[in-house]
Amino acid sequence: MKPDKPGFANRCPSCSEPEDDEPASKRAMDAEERKAESEANEARRKAIRDLLYRKDS
Repeated sequence: MKPDKPGFANRCPSCSEPEDDEPASKRAMDAEERKAESEANEARRKAIRDLLYRKDS
């Protein structure tokens, strides 16, 4: 077996315990934080859309 291929063991069996899938930094957000994040995401989407679809004149 080769590294970076399916089935290759990167660690010894005693070290390969399941890792936590959920990050520890994930926490509940209040309404104000959700609104701010939503507005930031909307601004990002608009900027990307403008870059992708602008007319080259």
